[in-house]
Amino acid sequence: MFGDGAANQGQLFEAANMAKIWNLPALFICENNNYGMGTSVVRSSMNIEFYKRGDVIPGFRIDGNNVFEVR
Repeated sequence: MFGDGAANQGQLFEAANMAKIWNLPALFICENNNYGMGTSVVRSSMNIEFYKRGDVIPGFRIDGNNVFEVR
């Protein structure tokens, strides 16, 4: 269980990642009051539909040792 203010922090994504790696059943419950530490979620979050977060993280596969690819 976490609040909407914690939805943008790394610990939540780390917990979801570990649950998937270890194939653990996980239930993440977000108590959303639309304000995290006094800041509106509309002002602090790109996607306020927290249950859809997994499909909005773009990724690129590059060779980190290739300076031209990294550039």
